[in-house]
Amino acid sequence: MKLLWTADLKMNTVHVRDVCRAIWCLGTRPDTNRAVYNVVDEADSTQGSLAELVADIFKINHDYYGTAISTLAKNDIASVAEEANDKHLTAWADVCRKYSLQHTPLEPSAGAELLLNRQLCLDGSKVRQLLPLDVPRPTVENLKEVLEDYASMNLFPKELLL
Repeated sequence: MKLLWTADLKMNTVHVRDVCRAIWCLGTRPDTNRAVYNVVDEADSTQGSLAELVADIFKINHDYYGTAISTLAKNDIASVAEEANDKHLTAWADVCRKYSLQHTPLEPSAGAELLLNRQLCLDGSKVRQLLPLDVPRPTVENLKEVLEDYASMNLFPKELLL
């Protein structure tokens, strides 16, 4: 798997369980009315740390194009996204057919704007003062749990869970 930019591109993450808890907590407290809270974990995740998790789960290698080539690709990012999406969506459609996944909402595609060199690094300390996170950072185990949940609903092939 080859990715644009570099491993140090910031990408905030948060577990859905913590999002739900934050919605409930913030929605039921009068003192949080009309305030802005960034619901992100404390992992300080990067494209590299997340790619490592995916590589560990699926036993794949990953590398980066780096800044120079990625900057050139940025000039026609819509075409780059379309080409990457075509490649991945075709492979995903084959997987879905092979394992009889007929109605999965999962798809390996990304909009062009998600491929740009934009750091996503929000400060979640305000919400963490009110609510400690159950899942402070993504782990292989957390991601496998999500995939196993999808597999139990026939949305992801059980056979691909290594």
